[in-house]
Amino acid sequence: MRSTRPMLQALGATAAALALLVAGCDSPGDTSGEPVAAPSTPGVPTIKTRQVAGLGTILVDARGMALYINDLETSGAKIVCTGECAEEWPPVTVTARTVPATLPGIKGRFTVVSRPGDERQLARNGRPLYTFDEDRAPGQVHGNNFVDHGGHGERLVWHVATASGAVVTSSPSPR
Repeated sequence: MRSTRPMLQALGATAAALALLVAGCDSPGDTSGEPVAAPSTPGVPTIKTRQVAGLGTILVDARGMALYINDLETSGAKIVCTGECAEEWPPVTVTARTVPATLPGIKGRFTVVSRPGDERQLARNGRPLYTFDEDRAPGQVHGNNFVDHGGHGERLVWHVATASGAVVTSSPSPR
């Protein structure tokens, strides 16, 4: 009778090698964009890029969730997404006073802007960054071209933040 031990050892070695390979990979669709800050940098969120069909390369947080900007909060403008708006569109907040200004593969400069209530928020080119509470899994972009209202009734149109800085308006989000 043949021993199955060598076969089991080979299967075990193959499984271990596969586990290391998978552990070294990002989730499907992620690119190897370097983070704005390493997860160990206190007070600064990790920002990466992810390729999304029909949208190109977008910015995502450490969990792979899409980041958004809106059409009213431009560089130097007052933050209008407050209250219920900020519950639906959670701001990417930071506790650090400064963040690294640039990131390879992402056009623009990262800064910190002040929110009402003494909170600080990550911004790119002066535009505050947000996530969307209806995006439930990495790679979902339900908020692109979404029309909503700010904390005081302002009409906001939301756009996914792209690595190139382009505003993607061609593919409305399903609701």
